[in-house]
Amino acid sequence: MKELRFIEGPLPKGFKPDFESFLFNDDQHRLLQSPKGWQSYGLVRDDKKKGVAAVHFYLENQVALSPYKAPFGSVEFSKTLQPKDLYEFLKEVETNLRNKGIKRIQIKNPPEAYQPVSSSLLEVLLLNLGYRILQAEISTSIAVYKTKYDQKIEGWELRKLKQGKKAKLKFQEVPISLMEEVYEFIRACREERRQTLSMTLAELMKTLRVFPEN
Repeated sequence: MKELRFIEGPLPKGFKPDFESFLFNDDQHRLLQSPKGWQSYGLVRDDKKKGVAAVHFYLENQVALSPYKAPFGSVEFSKTLQPKDLYEFLKEVETNLRNKGIKRIQIKNPPEAYQPVSSSLLEVLLLNLGYRILQAEISTSIAVYKTKYDQKIEGWELRKLKQGKKAKLKFQEVPISLMEEVYEFIRACREERRQTLSMTLAELMKTLRVFPEN
């Protein structure tokens, strides 16, 4: 890590991240999760004024959580960062947290569809450092590109799409003004399955006011 410098806290003024940051790791979103209790770490290149890795933890009762109240958090890093440098960064983050009295570190990675190569690399490095998988969740995504949707789905999916059209089902973007109605519908569906939601309606509406485009 000759050209790289480990920092405790946010990126220095004038530095830009050399990676696409997730919404849930955005400063404003983290403050919505909790206005205090955060500890950030980064890896920077001073010669290029770039941040090449970052991670944010919420510290509570000797536990470090990434994220606190969001679908996922975890480590963000540049595609140019060498695996050995990322490994050393993770080791230094853990050492720093242990020195602060942290006994348990819990990280929830984003679905692999967000960053297939990066997610796989990060998982391998964390396993090599002795972390273990507490919960493996199934995620589903639809890639959006120029190929028409009905030309890239499998036979049974196409049949379901045709059934929906025959039943005159309509697909449309729901305006924010109907968010309360949508939330209550989803909540009722979850209750039928004896499941809970990760956010209250008040928390969701607060997030929407800060990030209306997301």
